[in-house]
Amino acid sequence: KIMTLRELLLRGKKELSQADVPDSDYDAWILMEYALNIEKSYYFLHENDKIGSASNEALATIKMLQLGGADVTAFTKVLSSDKQKNYIKDYHDFFNNIDNFDRLVIVNGNLNFFGGKCSDDGPEIYRAINLFKKPIIYMFYDPYLGMKQCYKSVLSKEWGKKYTQEQLEIKPNTLHYITQCKQTNLINEIGQKSCIYYPIEKFPMIMENELYKVDFDKTEFDLNYAGTFRGGRREESMIEFFFGMPEDIKVQMFGNIKLEQFTKHGELRAPEFGKAVTHEKVREQIQKAKATVIIGDPRYIELDDIAERFYESIIYGQVTFVDEKYDRTNRAYNNPILKQFLRVKNREDLVYKLKAIKNDKQLFEDIIRLQVEDLYKGFDKIKFCNDFVNLIGSLN
Repeated sequence: KIMTLRELLLRGKKELSQADVPDSDYDAWILMEYALNIEKSYYFLHENDKIGSASNEALATIKMLQLGGADVTAFTKVLSSDKQKNYIKDYHDFFNNIDNFDRLVIVNGNLNFFGGKCSDDGPEIYRAINLFKKPIIYMFYDPYLGMKQCYKSVLSKEWGKKYTQEQLEIKPNTLHYITQCKQTNLINEIGQKSCIYYPIEKFPMIMENELYKVDFDKTEFDLNYAGTFRGGRREESMIEFFFGMPEDIKVQMFGNIKLEQFTKHGELRAPEFGKAVTHEKVREQIQKAKATVIIGDPRYIELDDIAERFYESIIYGQVTFVDEKYDRTNRAYNNPILKQFLRVKNREDLVYKLKAIKNDKQLFEDIIRLQVEDLYKGFDKIKFCNDFVNLIGSLN
């Protein structure tokens, strides 16, 4: 049976509880995050997705390759939703045709096993890496989601006895990492042969075929934030920009975020906390607010990573502010008007600018227009994808 993430989490909680683990709910979360190499933000945006179904990043990578002229075959555990896509094949077929491919591109390739059990395709990714004799590229979309060694964990399990360390261990100088992080000199991942910057964070501009509009007159909130508490790594930034707002500024945070998780907000006025929504409802929920603030945690800031949410928020029609500490190299916007207005220093700066757009519909619409113009100025989707394919082709 192929389970959803939610079904997997519930099964983990049940099995740990039956084993008399004291804090089974918490431990199930930790095990799932580690085993699947995801954060709770991903879970709450994808809790009803089937495990093994293509992620947004995987689909975006396929589309960029196809638009760039590459002949793409995607290997995975084929689900019923994938069968209509003739370029998606069962992963077993890869080994029968391994010599027919020029490059192996891996997206979210970590081993998926939970509570001692493993999806049967998990170790096969590692086996494929060790069998493939041509260049291998790892799409490093998230600085927390590099490859991890799995052989010790697999070989310690009864079901893992059919493998050997030689089949599963990622060797040095094996993988070319393509990343959206500018500071590639600070990246040192498992098996890394090279690490190259390419603005793959722009993939929403490849995936979305239209621009959306926020209805200024029907918005329920002035500001919102979609995501998770992220283990507290962004707590100070969240408090700075989403707590302590005056009574006439309505704020919502939605996803796996609860007020009781925050410990540093003191007596500051808290935002409204909304429930998590399914992936299909994320855009609809985002569009309930006029604006958002893009923030990051220390790892994102250190590596100079502009997340795809920046692009999504603009495409979805929000005024998209950016914490200037996050955008430390001042590269999010090019337009000098946007650089001045949309980079925010602190809560006071944000409140002043939020009130400006809240009380001036024309200013709101002007900012939206300038954002879109700035985002797409000089952007050629086909050239972007051609350059991406050429980059992959240049790696040896």
